[in-house]
Amino acid sequence: MSYQEAWNPVDSSLDEIISIAASLKSKTGAVKEIFSQELTQREANVKKVHENLEELQKKLDHTSFAHKEDRDRLEAQIAQKEQEQKAKLAEYDQKVQNEFDARERAEREREAARGDAAAEKQRLASLLKDLEDDASGYNRLRPSKPMLSEEDTNILRQLFLSSAVSGSGKFSFQDLKQVLAKYADTIPEGPLKKLFVMVENDTKGRMSYITLVAVANDLAALVADFRKIDTNSNGTLSRKEFREHFVRLGFDKKSVQDALFRYADEDESDDVGFSEYVHLGLCLLVLRILYAFADFDKSGQLSKEEVQKVLEDAHIPESARKKFEHQFSVVDVDDSKSLSYQEFVMLVLLMFHDD
Repeated sequence: MSYQEAWNPVDSSLDEIISIAASLKSKTGAVKEIFSQELTQREANVKKVHENLEELQKKLDHTSFAHKEDRDRLEAQIAQKEQEQKAKLAEYDQKVQNEFDARERAEREREAARGDAAAEKQRLASLLKDLEDDASGYNRLRPSKPMLSEEDTNILRQLFLSSAVSGSGKFSFQDLKQVLAKYADTIPEGPLKKLFVMVENDTKGRMSYITLVAVANDLAALVADFRKIDTNSNGTLSRKEFREHFVRLGFDKKSVQDALFRYADEDESDDVGFSEYVHLGLCLLVLRILYAFADFDKSGQLSKEEVQKVLEDAHIPESARKKFEHQFSVVDVDDSKSLSYQEFVMLVLLMFHDD
């Protein structure tokens, strides 16, 4: 095979390769053109997208600003609603608290009313029970036996209860005089009324039922006592009759008997008439009531301080008060720093001696 023959296939292949390369080059140019166009289009699209994004951002910014105003307005409305709600809740809480306080007050008032009613019931029961509980104490102090009839005692009881229940807690001088009329019709009204006022004042308006009965009974007893003491029935008491009577009452010291007689004998006639005896009896009755009123524990003894307080409350003259310390030591012979009723009477007599 000649050289030319061998080269021909190669040359043909080369021509074919060149043709393919030219075709590829042509196609590459077309592809490049297409790519370039697509790239340009893509750039245009990207630019448009950016423009759209910028427009959207502007719209978004505008929308956000508008939304901020709406949000602020909404937040303000919410805050206002919250304040209104808090105010309503506070008002409701206050209303509930007021209702609770009102109920508590009403309950306290009911409790107080129940307590007052119970206390009043207990007080009235105690007043009635005093007749039995305090009988021994008053009998110890009373110089005479009971003179009032059961009927008259019941009248006093009804008068006292009616005044206590009505809330006044008082009974009049005429009420007392009504019961005493048939017993002490000869007692001068002046001293009797003075006694009533003194007792009412000295007991600070708290005269008990038993005290009322004691006053009425002892006033009635004064009449019977005088008639009994006046052994010769001449209408006056001699020193002998007077002393014998007060010895029976336990005043066995001659100095005290003389002081009593001197106090009673106002006209210095050396005898004691009925009105003078009544005056002395009323004074002793006041002292007995003052003593019993101060003797809360019914021990039959008053301490020095209690005696001093009783006398101060009775507004005794300054000249008599100055004698208290000395005369108390004279009367308190056993140095017990306390006085029985009879010692208390002795003290007052000595304090008023020569006054």
